[in-house]
Amino acid sequence: MSQHQAELERQLTHARAALGALATKLPKGIAPADRRRLPAWRRLSARVAQIQARLKTVAEFGVVAKNLEQRKVEKAAAEAAAKLPQPKAEKKKKSAEKPPKKEKKEKEPKAKQPDKQEQE
Repeated sequence: MSQHQAELERQLTHARAALGALATKLPKGIAPADRRRLPAWRRLSARVAQIQARLKTVAEFGVVAKNLEQRKVEKAAAEAAAKLPQPKAEKKKKSAEKPPKKEKKEKEPKAKQPDKQEQE
């Protein structure tokens, strides 16, 4: 199966030409519904449908590939922006924004509680 759009389009034109050639060979009294019963018509018609489906898939793949490239470029730009060093003025601002440290309170020693045995 080819994935090149130009080649698929060429194959599609040949398949349609073969289907048209078969249509001219058939007697003129055959209805389109009766053509579907002929094995040669079914084979050529299926070939045309198959190539059309491949063309559709190739077109969808092209859209996905474009979106992927765009996302890669955006990701690389974001990573490059994140790696840039911050100016020194901004670093000083960050340290100035820090709240002052809290003073530690000294703990008072706990008073001893009398033993239960001594109370009785």
